[in-house]
Amino acid sequence: PLDLPPGTTAQTLRRALHAAGFHHLRLYGLDSDLTHYTRAAENRLNLVIAPAGLPAARWLQKTFGTPYQITWPLAAHQLAAATQTTPLPRTAKNILILHQQIAANALRTLLQKTYPKARITCATSFTLIGALAKPQDQKLREETDLPALVQKEHCDLILADPLYQRTL
Repeated sequence: PLDLPPGTTAQTLRRALHAAGFHHLRLYGLDSDLTHYTRAAENRLNLVIAPAGLPAARWLQKTFGTPYQITWPLAAHQLAAATQTTPLPRTAKNILILHQQIAANALRTLLQKTYPKARITCATSFTLIGALAKPQDQKLREETDLPALVQKEHCDLILADPLYQRTL
């Protein structure tokens, strides 16, 4: 739950996953009970929506052969919600996305359609997974890392999890 945006409910996530074609869901950490965890080896596919879930998905694949897919089903929903109050600028050359890495990567993919020539950096205070990161991506280790990054990057657009707004 800490890797999800504030206000994200199991119902919101279920709707997004159903729309993407996934059914018979177990949402670990949101609305699952202990029996769901004990039956994890029965899953046909694990969806990893947060870095915290990746070690478990890798272990289930290694131990039981269960494939996993890394995805962020809320990207379009999040971008639409963010732009309701503040529309995206017409042009942007330097974009910073502050979020957990899987969500940030999905948002980057969406923004690349609107800003194909922009340099898009993802930064996170959570786990930075090397295999998913681009060279420009940043791990924020200290409170001062975010203001320093924003100052260094000269961003035209910052898309952030609402929890980062206080720091900015």
